[in-house]
Amino acid sequence: MISRKKTLIALALAATLNSGQADAQEPMCQGAELTKASAALATSKTILDKAISVIDEPTDRGIAELKTWFGIDLLSTDLSNATAALKIKDTLTKARAFGGGVTFFCSVRTDALLGDYYAYVLPDKSFAIVLGAFFWSAPDAGYSSKPGVIVHEMSHFYLVGATQDPKIYGTAEARALAISNSGEARRNAENFEYFVEAIAAAP
Repeated sequence: MISRKKTLIALALAATLNSGQADAQEPMCQGAELTKASAALATSKTILDKAISVIDEPTDRGIAELKTWFGIDLLSTDLSNATAALKIKDTLTKARAFGGGVTFFCSVRTDALLGDYYAYVLPDKSFAIVLGAFFWSAPDAGYSSKPGVIVHEMSHFYLVGATQDPKIYGTAEARALAISNSGEARRNAENFEYFVEAIAAAP
């Protein structure tokens, strides 16, 4: 079964090994596709702002979502939880700040290694994001949304968070990871995406 995003860094790196660039295999997005991608990027900045704000000034919903997606308990007297929350905030803040430097490339073919995918990046090639066929059918809000995909991809860059991709994608798997291995959840791009999307959906 094809994984949800196919942002597997190892496969993406193999696919572009000779080029050394995430954008060498695909053209820059133009026209309607660039308009849609740019709109999703703008929304990603808005929802990142909201996610950052609930760490700066914790709300009941923010406290709950931090525990759900990262295993961080801000109600605990253990100060390591507050430290972990600040690290999450740092990654989100960098994703927000560097968003203005993003260049989108649009896939024009099904990759022999990746298959069809939502998006991928090479984490040392800031800030090029290759958008695949699945990106365009993603919703504009909610889980696995276009803005959420961009947050996910931004978190991979070494200058942002150097996050990783899970072996299995999905909200249930991300929640389970936060319970079973909170340290891994805090390094998982999927958990960052779902946290931001969950906060965005909050009233």
